[in-house]
Amino acid sequence: MRDTTFLGASTADAEAARLDADLSPQQLALLHQQLLQARDALLRSRQETENHLREFLGDSDGSASDRVQHEEGYLLNLTVRRREEWQLQRLNEALQRIRNGCYGRCEETGEPIGMERLLACPTATLSRAAQEQQENRQRQLGG
Repeated sequence: MRDTTFLGASTADAEAARLDADLSPQQLALLHQQLLQARDALLRSRQETENHLREFLGDSDGSASDRVQHEEGYLLNLTVRRREEWQLQRLNEALQRIRNGCYGRCEETGEPIGMERLLACPTATLSRAAQEQQENRQRQLGG
């Protein structure tokens, strides 16, 4: 059975996180559990990706077209692995924010991100408004 405490955070820390982010203890516990489940699933997926990469490294004989397909498969798996590592980092950062008592607060404005947004994206670090502003700035800079 998995420990559902906030990764070592005390009850006082959990209460401070709730007050800071306007999340109830139940909401925070639900989001914490979602993050842990997503991390566990990602770790399993990452292991499968690593196994596929090892298979590609050990199997490079064959015709030129086989080698091209082999290389494409290997490169695809490398891309998947990079994406998994990025996602794992975001999940771990969100879990750290829970431990620190700042989960659920926008990094730019300090405002609550909101339960609806956190349910949709538990690793969110920006409120919807701040995210839209960031995307508008990127569009303006990008053309």
